[in-house]
Amino acid sequence: MLNKREKILLNILLWTVVITFLGIFYLLEISKRADLQERIGLIEEQLKRFRIKMPDENELIFKRDDLYKELAELKHRFYFEQDIDTYRFGIIIHDLLVSSGLEINRYQTMEVGKNTFLEFSVRGSALGFISFLESVSLSDKYWHIPYVSINSRSENGVINSVFRIGYEKYNKMDN
Repeated sequence: MLNKREKILLNILLWTVVITFLGIFYLLEISKRADLQERIGLIEEQLKRFRIKMPDENELIFKRDDLYKELAELKHRFYFEQDIDTYRFGIIIHDLLVSSGLEINRYQTMEVGKNTFLEFSVRGSALGFISFLESVSLSDKYWHIPYVSINSRSENGVINSVFRIGYEKYNKMDN
């Protein structure tokens, strides 16, 4: 059985781990998303230049095909308009939360500027919440969590959290 001081120290350690993980996760996601958007723009520019050149040159055709393949792989990280909507995304996140052992208290859709986010209020273990965040960061698609609030005042290691999560759609650039 832990005494009060040990519980407080354990709580502080838990918060330090969660906040560090969230900070690293947020910075990595922003960096990856910006790099991908930049690479997509550069590849699309290169494709424009290759369209102007002589199509019968084998090296150019090979390079063009490589660029199309790389572009398709990069675009796969984003959702297309017909692939996802808020309802389907909510089902994905709901299932991920439940599989992480978290109980969903509340769920709502929020419009913030041009972006649509899902706001969840969940309850469960800190490890379950970290497992959920890990699943989000390892997702094949780009998801982002711009807002997280965590309350761990209970003595039994249960946390309450409110967070917003969104997904990235591919915005086709003009050719």
